[in-house]
Amino acid sequence: RRLEKVIPEVRSTDVAARLAAALVDDGDTEGALERLTFVVERRPEDRVARRKLAELLVEGEETKRALEHYRRLADDGAPEEKLADTRTVAQLCANVGDEAGARAAYARVVELDPEDLEAVERLR
Repeated sequence: RRLEKVIPEVRSTDVAARLAAALVDDGDTEGALERLTFVVERRPEDRVARRKLAELLVEGEETKRALEHYRRLADDGAPEEKLADTRTVAQLCANVGDEAGARAAYARVVELDPEDLEAVERLR
């Protein structure tokens, strides 16, 4: 935060993303969340920042907020990323007791990977 006072350009998205990584390393999760939120609001297509934001939200037990970001990630990206993010959505929904959300996500996992035995089993 002192850096922001010294260097006004620190509010650029590139600098904010790098600063967020440094803040995570220093244990300042709140500061990192603030910077990553800034980046994602201005660059919604930034999958790296969105994923890190979602991960930190899960660590901070803000699962519902994290789900918003994982759902967005699951809708975009390469097929492997969609599959992994959809699995994460399913698991997080199950963790918060959203059975309908979990079933919908597991159904999507099976669409993406019909051989995913865990997802098939969860749909039974």
